Amino acid sequence: MSICTLIALAGCKSAPPQHLKDVAIQVPDGWTLVKNDAEGISLCAPPGWKEGSGTTLSTSQAINDAGVDTSSMDPNSSMGRMAGEADQADKLAESKALKDLAADGKFCHCVDGSRPIIGEQRTRFYVQKLASHGTAVLADVADQEKKGLKAGSNEVKEQTVNLPIGPAIRLETKITTVGGDEVYRITFVTVDGDRAYALRFVTTGNFGAIQPIADPVAQTLRIKPGKS
Repeated sequence: MSICTLIALAGCKSAPPQHLKDVAIQVPDGWTLVKNDAEGISLCAPPGWKEGSGTTLSTSQAINDAGVDTSSMDPNSSMGRMAGEADQADKLAESKALKDLAADGKFCHCVDGSRPIIGEQRTRFYVQKLASHGTAVLADVADQEKKGLKAGSNEVKEQTVNLPIGPAIRLETKITTVGGDEVYRITFVTVDGDRAYALRFVTTGNFGAIQPIADPVAQTLRIKPGKS
């Protein structure tokens, strides 16, 4: 009797699903807690970073850049009321932008404090909830993520790491766009039962903005485990 037949008779048993650990989060000094309670996802943003969409323009900042100090305005003056209305409109636009990101499966979206360059996306990191069908297998999810990271012959560096919540796979690459821009990406992929997640760090031309913070931020990642 062949080995294959023996295996068939014994019945194939797939590996048990991986479940993350429920670990309390500790916010490092000077860092900011960013969370999405509905999804059970949280992490910490280091100094100089904040939760934000990176897609909206701040009217108040534009006014200040023009040499007008909105903080010293009388809120009851005509200029003060205009500045207040602009600030409220900015907050509404930002809230909508973050909701749009969440609808696309992007949570805890953070941007750095650098001034945005027109035509370029902000340096950012966020947790992407990935589509999965059935039990999520870490290696398979990492392979799918690599397909999105690898363009042409760009090398993807891969490393298995242990985060406080459980095992993950770290991926790092540089993609050169058609226009010549160098886009750097660092991603941590992890799974919990039938759910899969990718903590993604992305920057254009400024690897130094994400390289020092990627691993420390990943250590603060918390995802509420599903039922075993």
